[in-house]
Amino acid sequence: MKKLIIILIIAFLFSLLLTFISFDSKMTAIQLVKDMGLGYNFANTFECYNQFQEIKTPEEQITLWGNVVPTKSMIKNLKKYGFKTIRLPITWINFIDVKGNIDSNWIMHIKQIIDFAIKDYNMYCIINVHNDCKDNNWLSKGISAKNMFIKLWSQIANEFINYDEHLLFESMDNPSYYNSNGYDFDILLNLNQAFINTVRNSGGNNRYRLLLISSGNSQIDFYSFNYKFPLDPYNKFALTTNYFDPYDFCGENTNEWGTESDYKEMFTEFSTLKSYFVDKGIPVIITATGVMTEKNKEKESIRKYLYFLYSLSLSLNGMIACLWDTSTADFKYYDRVNDKWFDEEIKKNFKKISKGKYIKPSDFSYISNTDTVTTINSLGHMRIKIGSRKTMRAIFNVKLTTRYSSEVGFGIGGFDKDENWIDIEVRGDKGKRQYDGSYLYNIDISYKGFNNFIELQKWWGHDYIIFNTFSIEYEKTYTLFDFSSYKNEKSNN
Repeated sequence: MKKLIIILIIAFLFSLLLTFISFDSKMTAIQLVKDMGLGYNFANTFECYNQFQEIKTPEEQITLWGNVVPTKSMIKNLKKYGFKTIRLPITWINFIDVKGNIDSNWIMHIKQIIDFAIKDYNMYCIINVHNDCKDNNWLSKGISAKNMFIKLWSQIANEFINYDEHLLFESMDNPSYYNSNGYDFDILLNLNQAFINTVRNSGGNNRYRLLLISSGNSQIDFYSFNYKFPLDPYNKFALTTNYFDPYDFCGENTNEWGTESDYKEMFTEFSTLKSYFVDKGIPVIITATGVMTEKNKEKESIRKYLYFLYSLSLSLNGMIACLWDTSTADFKYYDRVNDKWFDEEIKKNFKKISKGKYIKPSDFSYISNTDTVTTINSLGHMRIKIGSRKTMRAIFNVKLTTRYSSEVGFGIGGFDKDENWIDIEVRGDKGKRQYDGSYLYNIDISYKGFNNFIELQKWWGHDYIIFNTFSIEYEKTYTLFDFSSYKNEKSNN
């Protein structure tokens, strides 16, 4: 009998081990995010708060900004329209006591929605710490709130310890930590690391769960050299950001979007995220995006914006986007109560994209590692904007009207990241004569820390020099978007 009991115990432990192993090995972070598809936010719901009003019940908070308590049928309908991921932004401040204990009734309401999504409809679900970071709420205090932050995530992690990879934890949303020198990335790192440690150390399925790490201020342009990733023993995390760019269009000012430069700007920003993070095995989740629909925006512009954004994020593999839908206020897309879209074309586009029936922007990109200009500015120089990219070589072609190339000279100049002027002198006799009589100069500039822009200037022998082309070669290749080909293909589809 004893032997039988021992065998049964071993079998049970082995099956438990297999459960954890399958959770771990089933998908990498990139593969999991690829599988998450289209994302949707239950916005203005669980994250509602009011500094000047006491909220006593979960229902009071959930309905505070005009929505109703989410139902199982709402989740079912969202899946019908192609959404595979539900994000629940959650503000906890009204349902944690002074010691950081979470109200069990609040957890029950959250758990119910998670179960609708994961258990009933096999969708993914993201839960986070949301407006606790806002105004003077407890998490806005930074390091002094760390112990409360740890206690909160410890309770969440233990509550959902047995949920599989369909449940994702997001550390916090839009954390704004500043000091006299600007954004305080050390505070952000400290809290993100505490989040990782707390969830991983809780054990069970939390050891392998995909964790979402907040970026600085949750803004796309906060990805700077100062940003530091926390250490994760399982190396299974994604980076989060919001995307409401250009803000003039997504916010209250500009009413139209869709010029060639609009498309190229979005493509460049997403491609940068891909090269910085996705290509290194770190997926990116755009946790909130959209356009304010109640500000007299041109309908077709909103449609084009969302179609391109979702098509682009999915086609880059390892990125997804979650629509910020308040349902009853400024970002109105889907009437959850009456199962009706405010714009039928947007609904059709989401269904089409979810089925893979869309024109992929990444199919209309090409790789380049140089920028070239042929125009001369008002100062008689040729300038190329380089941003923060690492430059390797300056290549330029000129025509000389003198018999002696040594009579001319050039300067390759610009500022470094500290705004100090730096330059390189190039003598005319360093050029290589070409078949058409012009001279080609290929100059190593990799040892200089040029930033923002580089200029080609005439330093002496001005009257003998005619500029033809000026190119900058970068350290790594980068992706350009063929707008014309994309538009032609889309119009023929």
